[in-house]
Amino acid sequence: MTAPRVLVSGMVLAQGPSGVSRHNAELLPRLARRLRADGGHLALLAPRGGISLDLPDVEILTSEAPGQPVWRRALSESRALRLALKQHGPFDLVHVGHLPTPRGLPIPFTWTIHDLRRSNSWLGRRWIRRAVRDAHAVFTVSRTVEGELRERFGALNITVLGNGGDHFEPLARDPGDHATIVVLGHVEPRKNPELLLHALACDPGLPTVQFVGAASVSQLDDLRGIAEELGVAERVMYSGRMDDHALPAVLAHAAAVVFPSRLEGFGIGLLEAARARAPIAMSDLPAHREVLGDAVPRFDVDDPDGCARALRAAMSESDATLEQRARDVASVTWSLVAEKWFDTLRGYGVRSS
Repeated sequence: MTAPRVLVSGMVLAQGPSGVSRHNAELLPRLARRLRADGGHLALLAPRGGISLDLPDVEILTSEAPGQPVWRRALSESRALRLALKQHGPFDLVHVGHLPTPRGLPIPFTWTIHDLRRSNSWLGRRWIRRAVRDAHAVFTVSRTVEGELRERFGALNITVLGNGGDHFEPLARDPGDHATIVVLGHVEPRKNPELLLHALACDPGLPTVQFVGAASVSQLDDLRGIAEELGVAERVMYSGRMDDHALPAVLAHAAAVVFPSRLEGFGIGLLEAARARAPIAMSDLPAHREVLGDAVPRFDVDDPDGCARALRAAMSESDATLEQRARDVASVTWSLVAEKWFDTLRGYGVRSS
């Protein structure tokens, strides 16, 4: 059995830095090397304007399909993929990581879904049903999402890949006198950032909250307005997104790292914080518990007082507890995820020697 020649749609990578782009940036080069070692090949069809990721060992093809908005992408991506298959083939398999999935492809496709945020709308549920029906194989990042796909959409052919956390080297923990409560992730409604402002109002003794993640001007304006109304504006910092070189220092100096999301399929930031031996408080979501277990201080997504209490509990955890948590996640690596992906592709035998 020869490994397949795989064409990956890069449309999802036009959406900017995120857990999804991290997943692809870490896995695609590893998968490309693994495929090549067994006689296969991996190419990425990048959206117009290219991508900002460094993807060694991945052949980059250029598409005229736009990356945004969704409706334009949906109309043009299938045509772009068919053209790439014709001009740069032969390929055995197409892989996509977004919705809606392409239609009318002449070869099988596989699909990765990271969470079920699209299922909140009628159109999103229609897209998911179609993807589950048409995909040669479905990949997801957690047993939580797998279970929802099976229960709500009847999906059967699912492989849980997970995510890794070894993409940066943590520094020695040193919170110091001016340690902040770090909120990792995009500043957007799904991430529930306003809960932290209300938690500050509930507990005047909590350290300053530092938002570390991409945010639009309007989202920051909204948060600043809420902070002013609650009288906590002087206790909030907005640092923007940080790369892998800056993030270890932020985590090393954190009083705690908090994850208040309303919906997650995984939570790569949980692994980052755990590897950095930072105290963690998290919203009580199935995906969060799947990543770090039940022992981490948790809170309800609509309970600011509970969030404040969870932060206090996190900041009182012993060094031994933080060290054990770091050891527990040390084996969660991107190489293992890539190997699982490769084994699944090879197992389907999409190309025979």
